[in-house]
Amino acid sequence: MFKKKIDISKLTDYELKERIEILKNSLQNFKKDDPVLPFFQAHLKKHQEEMNKRNSLFN
Repeated sequence: MFKKKIDISKLTDYELKERIEILKNSLQNFKKDDPVLPFFQAHLKKHQEEMNKRNSLFN
């Protein structure tokens, strides 16, 4: 069911932004007590941290 783990640092900016949007949209479909909600939240946080790290390199 799950795909092979990927290194998000190797994604292009576009791919990373797309994945962040998909995760944000997916989170809206979960109920607060859903057992996979923390997994998706952590996953989104990692992606956002990677994007912030990239953005800070240009500032």
